[in-house]
Amino acid sequence: MYDARQIANWFVERAQQDGRVLSIMSLLKLVYIAHGWHLEMRNSPLITNKIEAWKYGPVIPDVYNAFRGQGIDVRHTVNTEDRQINPTDTQLLSAIYRIYGRMSVAK
Repeated sequence: MYDARQIANWFVERAQQDGRVLSIMSLLKLVYIAHGWHLEMRNSPLITNKIEAWKYGPVIPDVYNAFRGQGIDVRHTVNTEDRQINPTDTQLLSAIYRIYGRMSVAK
């Protein structure tokens, strides 16, 4: 399992490779979706952080609080005690980004 901020950093860096910037809402949803897929496919959680139901969808407070100082658009990663993301999980994150990375965050 990973700290959700590390997974969020992965998505921020991946978007930067495409010359894109993710909104904080997009980032939260991508991490949440990746966690859900990991639970379904591997029968184990991807992240260790608490998830809460907020008005506009699921929020991981640790991710929100770490990135919110950047405003609506997330342009930079945050400091975390990263451990390497294993290749199998990287493949999953790549698939999540490819499928959901350009979708609207509308309710």
